[in-house]
Amino acid sequence: MAVRFILVSPARSGSTMLRATLDLHPEIIMHGEVMGPNAVRGVNRKCLSEYRFCSKTGFQSKMFALRKKNTIGFIDQVLFRVPPDKKAVGFKLLVDHALSLEFADASQWLAAGPDIKIIWLERRNHLARYSSTLLAKRGRVLLPYTSVTSDGASAANNDQPTSGGEKNSVRSRSWLSYLGGQFLPAGKQFDVPGCVNVDVDEFMQETRNLTAAWSRLRDLYAHCDSMVVCYEDLVLEPEQNLSAIYDFLGVSLDGPLEFVTKKINPADLYASILNLHLISHHPEISRYL
Repeated sequence: MAVRFILVSPARSGSTMLRATLDLHPEIIMHGEVMGPNAVRGVNRKCLSEYRFCSKTGFQSKMFALRKKNTIGFIDQVLFRVPPDKKAVGFKLLVDHALSLEFADASQWLAAGPDIKIIWLERRNHLARYSSTLLAKRGRVLLPYTSVTSDGASAANNDQPTSGGEKNSVRSRSWLSYLGGQFLPAGKQFDVPGCVNVDVDEFMQETRNLTAAWSRLRDLYAHCDSMVVCYEDLVLEPEQNLSAIYDFLGVSLDGPLEFVTKKINPADLYASILNLHLISHHPEISRYL
């Protein structure tokens, strides 16, 4: 019997990176973010031949309708359908989706299942995760440049605000550092991730909420066979950690041993958090720097 598993993770903790990599394994069917509040995204069509002629929009609408009518049936008959050549099937489940009212009965049903495996994916650096969440909500910004001097300051358009109201001159220095000092040619525009301001109190409250939610889920699925994976470890030692995940799922080591997606946001928090120099002394901030 094929292994059935769930990848449980907070948002912005590497779940998309891991999901995409697992989906490339020849013995795994991996679905994406299928429990979102307003849409079903990332259902893998490999085992759903009856929908092969549906458009992308039509397919998503059909999946959402099936889930809305019977969430447990959708998971059992659609997500956990396994072709004979596959050894494992799973889907991604974000923490806030797992605790939503729409998923309540399905969550209890899964927790009662004797053969469900759980991969707990967490991120140690909560500040990096939180700032990445803010960046994702804000979206990307297009920074205009006419020329850039060697010290990283824009020679023109310094007084034109970006979509967030900051000056280009403020942000040009940060993002030139992030881009490895590669200066932008005159008359061009460059699409880069935005920058955010972090409110310390809001960050602390969000972290407490996540910690409480994580604890509730761990208690709910306590009897399930599970493994804990850390985002930072995945990035530093992808081969070792992916091999451990494949072993946990009972599949061969023939899958990718490196990740197939790239980071969008910079690793340097000073490049993405505009007010970090003002809040870095706070103990709940400095611990992550």
